[in-house]
Amino acid sequence: MQKDNSLRRNIFNIIEIGGSGHLAGHFFDAFMVILILLNIFAVAMETVQPISIEYSKEFLYFELFSLGIFIIEYFLRVWICVEYRSKPNVRGKNNFRIRFLFSPLMVIDFIAIAPTILFSFVGFDLRFLRIFRFLRLFKLMRYSPALTSLGKVFYAERRALIATLIIILGLVLFASSIMYYLERTVQP
Repeated sequence: MQKDNSLRRNIFNIIEIGGSGHLAGHFFDAFMVILILLNIFAVAMETVQPISIEYSKEFLYFELFSLGIFIIEYFLRVWICVEYRSKPNVRGKNNFRIRFLFSPLMVIDFIAIAPTILFSFVGFDLRFLRIFRFLRLFKLMRYSPALTSLGKVFYAERRALIATLIIILGLVLFASSIMYYLERTVQP
């Protein structure tokens, strides 16, 4: 039993503690950042039709490879999350894991991989869900202190940002309604 905790703790140190002095953690962080950036680049390149047609097989293989890595990372994070607690009791591990699954970064991780999983298993075309693959960019928040700080600011100011968004949407709707009215009434 001790070996399981030791393995889990070592994986925790590599994945969660990361570049803080652990060589494998530095490698893991660098690998994940490069993989995320390559995914964003691939998603952007897939929108260019000639490139998408010519390299469709390569894009598919790269997406499946990336999806495999992201799924493994996701489940490893769920497995090791109890290491955050100083003395996890056996009874509380599952509750902690459930709360961890609904933490903002884990939700982003899930939404970033869910469209590809749905497309693979459902079988019909869900290309409109590919836009969610851009959420993989938010996975970089795990690896950048500056992005983590920005995420905390967004969270702290979420009410003001939501109010601003509502005002902007209202102004856009108002302006578009006026433009629509003017186009219909002022005919040359």
